[in-house]
Amino acid sequence: MAHLVITSILPVFIAGAILGRRYSALVLVPAGFIVVVVIAVIATALSASFWTYVVTALVGLSCLQLGYVASVAVGRFNEQPYRTPQTSLKRYGGSQ
Repeated sequence: MAHLVITSILPVFIAGAILGRRYSALVLVPAGFIVVVVIAVIATALSASFWTYVVTALVGLSCLQLGYVASVAVGRFNEQPYRTPQTSLKRYGGSQ
């Protein structure tokens, strides 16, 4: 069980981070569906139990959302604040 959960954490987190940089939050709905389907296929191929699938799906969905939120947060802190150019009064004929 632990192997399936641990190996699904990093790729899903990175996918959430990529989606967070490019799309709005509504993209998490179809992406979450895809994550659950892929995890179900892998769990079935490995003959995992039902509870292994449930735990892995919950961890996968959580990592997808955490990756999205982390990417959006980094993008917000990374933005340069808007600054107006400093104009010199001498250029325009001095003070008025």
